[in-house]
Amino acid sequence: MSHSTRQWDGSIGETALEDRSLVAVGAAAAAMPVVVVAFAVVGGLTGTGPNEFDVPTVFLVYGLANLAVVASTYAVLSPAERRAAFPFRRPTARELLAVVAAFVVGLGVFPVTTTVTSAFGYEVGDFSYSLADPATLAMVVVGPVLLGPWVEEMLYRGLLLGGLLARGWSPLAAAAGTILVFGAVHVPFFGVAGGVFVTVWSVLPTALRLRYGDLTGPSLLHVVNNAFSYLIVVALGP
Repeated sequence: MSHSTRQWDGSIGETALEDRSLVAVGAAAAAMPVVVVAFAVVGGLTGTGPNEFDVPTVFLVYGLANLAVVASTYAVLSPAERRAAFPFRRPTARELLAVVAAFVVGLGVFPVTTTVTSAFGYEVGDFSYSLADPATLAMVVVGPVLLGPWVEEMLYRGLLLGGLLARGWSPLAAAAGTILVFGAVHVPFFGVAGGVFVTVWSVLPTALRLRYGDLTGPSLLHVVNNAFSYLIVVALGP
């Protein structure tokens, strides 16, 4: 089977998810309400108000809530549907090079988008926490570095993109819809400026998903990006 055939033989959802496209799209739509409920439950148990959660806790609860959505959807899909929605394959050397190139390009997205949004009066929120605290470090590593990227890629570049393709959307339209939704769900956490950055940055993992037909490259890119953002940048910051 040729490389191009591998990309468009149903492995990203056109065929295997045809009867489950609404389930796939619905899972992505349900993610944010589930996140809201998760914060309400955790807040009720801990006595924490909506605006009182520290950043690492926000990351961890968000990741666990999305994991619950993905796990619930996984449970109702058949093996063939699971392979279509969550295609993970050993990456080729070319795909790994593409991941490295995308990471480098992504480093330039932040200063460009923040310059543009600041011109309109929107600034990126200040997320500060100390990695010297073992509990904080553990939550950051588990939440946005390890759990979040894989779950988000499965939810958005997997279920949502595959579901839209199965509904008959063109690859370009499905990619655009996925990118816009992915950016929008981050606005409550990162503000308008952060949402714009995430929207533009998400073009990169979406392009990898469509180009190589699997979620491995996008997930690796997401992990490296988050490790750099939430560990290295914070560790080197003032």
